[in-house]
Amino acid sequence: DAAFQNIKIHLSWISCLKLHLNSIKFTLEPVLRARIDHLASHLCYVGTPLAAAATTTTTR
Repeated sequence: DAAFQNIKIHLSWISCLKLHLNSIKFTLEPVLRARIDHLASHLCYVGTPLAAAATTTTTR
């Protein structure tokens, strides 16, 4: 009975840990996705002639 109780405690700890990790993952996922989308929208202008034209038209 003591061995079963010990296994039960370990399984509940693992279950709690998994639940905690899932909550962190779901909390960070929208934040990280928003940052990636923000960077992706600006990458199309990096190193292209359009980027150079955009900077020269705004400085004139």
